[in-house]
Amino acid sequence: MVGVDEAQFFDDELVEIAARLSLRGVRVICAGLDLDYLGRPFEPMPRLMASADYVTKVLAVCVKCGGPATRSQRLVHSKDRVLIGDENVYEPRCRHCFAPDEATVEVA
Repeated sequence: MVGVDEAQFFDDELVEIAARLSLRGVRVICAGLDLDYLGRPFEPMPRLMASADYVTKVLAVCVKCGGPATRSQRLVHSKDRVLIGDENVYEPRCRHCFAPDEATVEVA
């Protein structure tokens, strides 16, 4: 078995490597965010999900309404697509409470 965490930070080569390993009988498990902070597909996750034999989507709990959270709300201003952070930078939100332009704090 091969496990890959934070797969959204890899490039598209991960999709090809996972496929080659799977054909050799290796079980490959990739975990990562499928959407970026603007709610856009976060490559290579869409391609991994499309080529996977099984997909399990695990949801968090929306901090605003308690519903199923499918989005990552960025709480700080930054135009960088990748901004590493914890609960001070991101919070889980549902589709209805997600507001990608709502960041409140400037990044230093």
